[in-house]
Amino acid sequence: MPRVAIVGATGAAGSVLRGLIRDWEEVTYFASARSAGSELDGRRIREGTADALESGGFDLCFFAIGATGSRELVP
Repeated sequence: MPRVAIVGATGAAGSVLRGLIRDWEEVTYFASARSAGSELDGRRIREGTADALESGGFDLCFFAIGATGSRELVP
């Protein structure tokens, strides 16, 4: 099973993504600093930073945060 990240997991688009891959085991949720540390669907939310994504060893990342935020996190 691939290691997957959902960036923007707490938003509307992130919610749809969570529903689509809810049965996958290796999924990490990322959101803003405000949401970091809380839990969603039994998973702890991490702050979505470039360093966190780069060091996570993810095979696939879904970005549900808009173009501006995505450009900041993915050079």
